Amino acid sequence: MEEFRRAAAKERKMDDSLLLNASRKIEYLEVKLREKAEEVSVLRKAHSSGRDHNGLGSSCSDTITLPNRIQEMDAMPQVQITAPLLADVTRVLTKKSLAYILGGFTPNIIGRCTASATELSRKHGIREYLCPHIEHHTCLPAGPGKHGYLQLGFGKDSGMFEKGEYRHVFVGTGKFFAYYGYYHVLRVESLTRHEWASLPIQMKMMYSDSAMQKDKSDRPTTIRQVFADHESGASRVPCVRLQCVAFNTAFHEELIQANRVYLEETTKRSNSGGGRRKRQRVAAADDSSSDSSEDDTALALLAGARARNITNSRRLTRRASSSSLSSLPSE
Repeated sequence: MEEFRRAAAKERKMDDSLLLNASRKIEYLEVKLREKAEEVSVLRKAHSSGRDHNGLGSSCSDTITLPNRIQEMDAMPQVQITAPLLADVTRVLTKKSLAYILGGFTPNIIGRCTASATELSRKHGIREYLCPHIEHHTCLPAGPGKHGYLQLGFGKDSGMFEKGEYRHVFVGTGKFFAYYGYYHVLRVESLTRHEWASLPIQMKMMYSDSAMQKDKSDRPTTIRQVFADHESGASRVPCVRLQCVAFNTAFHEELIQANRVYLEETTKRSNSGGGRRKRQRVAAADDSSSDSSEDDTALALLAGARARNITNSRRLTRRASSSSLSSLPSE
């Protein structure tokens, strides 16, 4: 009996160490999440839209001078969304989880999953999808179900979407993505010289670099030359229109379920060292270390929630065991 109590006490001590380390890690990540939330808030304000006469938000940002394009977006019907978008941590998508869920390699702005499409991709007929960042594009949709624009089509991509095609779209902030809906993607007029002039200098340099990298002509090109061509209007930034036509709730729920499985499997792999030594290493880990993996935040929050559930379950079990032991006759 005494041996059982010692083993239970030892297990409690290890649980407390693990929980303490997990709580410190969660506190650290919560600080990072708050910092990221502040960044997102600033970006969202920068991309926030004007209000129409019905008090509804415009689909597209008016932070750059695109009055005609914004009017075009506002004239299109809005897609109503009833699905919860970020109800829990398992709804946080990353490029890694998208590649796992839909197939293919970790995507850039265009995700392709033709040869290695998953069952989910095949079920919904997905061969390609889009995953742009709001930090890199001036007029992306302001939220799920909204309309917007995407600067896409440099170099060899210049012929894409000329006749209009349909794609699922995921919009990212930093390393995290959200499902925005099913879109009709159509190439439209490139940015005018006036619209180019309204862009921040960092974005101008980014687009100039993209154009230079994808220029397959024989003429020597520098980023300064490309920038000058855009400044003069000799070259223009390509643009495609993103018109949301539906928000596939069933697909969204299947996506979130698959992401939950991905997080579970990633957690298992990260804990595959197993055994007491692994748990001792985790308990003694330096909580001040930073995380470079894009999945660390979601995994840590998920692990923290699971650790709390396990601890509560063990406490209930110990109480039941103690109650049973107290009812036994003394030796």
